[in-house]
Amino acid sequence: MLWTLLRRTEWRPFLALLSPSLLRVVPPGPLLAELRRLGSLSRSPAALARAVAGRRASIAAAGLPIRIGAPAGAVARAAPADPTARGQRVLELYFHQLFADADGSTLLDLRYARFADEGAALAWSPSGLLADLGDVFLRAVRALYRGFYRGDDALFREGLAALGLTEAEAAIRSQFGEGQQRAVAFSLRDFQQKSLEVLLRCQATGSRIDPGFLPLGLLLATLYEHLEALGVPFDVRAAYHAADPCPSSRSG
Repeated sequence: MLWTLLRRTEWRPFLALLSPSLLRVVPPGPLLAELRRLGSLSRSPAALARAVAGRRASIAAAGLPIRIGAPAGAVARAAPADPTARGQRVLELYFHQLFADADGSTLLDLRYARFADEGAALAWSPSGLLADLGDVFLRAVRALYRGFYRGDDALFREGLAALGLTEAEAAIRSQFGEGQQRAVAFSLRDFQQKSLEVLLRCQATGSRIDPGFLPLGLLLATLYEHLEALGVPFDVRAAYHAADPCPSSRSG
């Protein structure tokens, strides 16, 4: 069902990211339910309208210079005048969707062809692929990122445990990257390989990860596609702190 669903959408280029190993480490029942939710949301104009309205409001509240336009087909875009500034904005948008409360689902389409420069702002026309990541999953993901970027190993491991990734800690840290993440070059192929390593580690240890990793994987795949196309390194740590400035390391 997974492959059938994705082959019927514009997300086919990212099919290779979602390795069959995912089917072995996510419980079949929750995975099927996640696929049904993903398909239902993505076919619903009302759900898309709610998601766009909610994200517009949260972006405005955060002061991000991003305007969400009407969803449209991906088109050829002029090269950005400042690839570094573009990439930093898209990274901030990625973290913003994970950390900012919004009345709507997560918009998963961060691909290069969905964005265009619009004066000092960035215009975003996402497609209809949506996901409801859920409060429990988001709290765990926030704990993971906060623990990593704030140097709180206990919180990082709390997030790992909640996501079923305790046995894959080394692989997750490798995927996050070494050093301060101030000048990170993005490669979709590298992301795919490191994601596979995480899945294989989970499979080898009998771990069962949260089905929310299906839409989160799609969101990350589109992010990597965009940043790789820009061809310059980015300050991931700065983007995280811009989206989650609270000094508290709690995961709520």
